[in-house]
Amino acid sequence: MSVPFLTPQQQGRLTHVYDEVARLVEMDRSFFEAWPDCSYRVRRSFRAEIEVKTILADAVDQFPAGQIWFTIVKQFGPRVRLRGFFQTNICLKADLIPEAGCRQLYEAVALANPMGRELDRALEAAFEKGGGQ
Repeated sequence: MSVPFLTPQQQGRLTHVYDEVARLVEMDRSFFEAWPDCSYRVRRSFRAEIEVKTILADAVDQFPAGQIWFTIVKQFGPRVRLRGFFQTNICLKADLIPEAGCRQLYEAVALANPMGRELDRALEAAFEKGGGQ
């Protein structure tokens, strides 16, 4: 994977974790296949996902003591998902959050980011027109 705005060091770190993230997020695909009526899910983040987030944000320490990272996933259609991340010091039982709660968290976290909002709107529009399926 090549990202033009990254330094060679960042690119090397990204290449190192990219395959692992690709393999891990397949679990989201499996989740939505098993629960076809769901469009949202919340789960604990994989360390490699946060590493990618850290590389792209050019941040140093993304694992503050006492904080737990969670990933919110919205599925627009088969193989098309958007993820948002949040951290908290509360140990959530992510598997017990109902669909409506997952949606509220997605809207509060992923849509609070201007780029997240833009991507969400574009993907929604593509699927409304039938272009994404």
